[in-house]
Amino acid sequence: MGKKQRWGGKRFFLYSSCLIIFFFINCGCASFHSLEKKLLVQGYFLKAEYKTSKMEFDEALQINKKILEIAPYHPFDSQALFNICMIWLHPDNPKKNYKTSLEYLKKIEKEYPGNNKSDEIPIWIFIVSELIKKDNTINKLNKLLNDEEYKYNDLKKQLIKLKEIDIGIEEKKRKSLP
Repeated sequence: MGKKQRWGGKRFFLYSSCLIIFFFINCGCASFHSLEKKLLVQGYFLKAEYKTSKMEFDEALQINKKILEIAPYHPFDSQALFNICMIWLHPDNPKKNYKTSLEYLKKIEKEYPGNNKSDEIPIWIFIVSELIKKDNTINKLNKLLNDEEYKYNDLKKQLIKLKEIDIGIEEKKRKSLP
């Protein structure tokens, strides 16, 4: 009826099915690892949002930077950079820095052109640029105001000295008159 099969042919289906199972397990583990990273990052986002709402800006910045370390070149990068940007812009942040925020916005625009906030980024860049200009104008006006206050105080001192001199002259005139 035919030849007896060799030893290797008997387990062909066993080996091929093991190879297929191994392939599916590896694909499943890779997706599980991705899911695990995604859940971890989402937890960090929630924690950073909570810290920002509690006005703990330094901690929120550190958490967002940790997100960048965990998931480099991941879809969450642009969101983490945007969050960092908003923390630097937050009006209640005592360490707010418009220039740093603008740098992060430009980085998002350059490195992540197709992100979910790509429509908003140019608007934010314009707003922050205007804030920087207004802040510079305010600083110049404050300096000018301080200079004028200094001049005012100096003139006030001179006026007091002139009044003292004038009073001294008036007293001498009164004494010299019989």
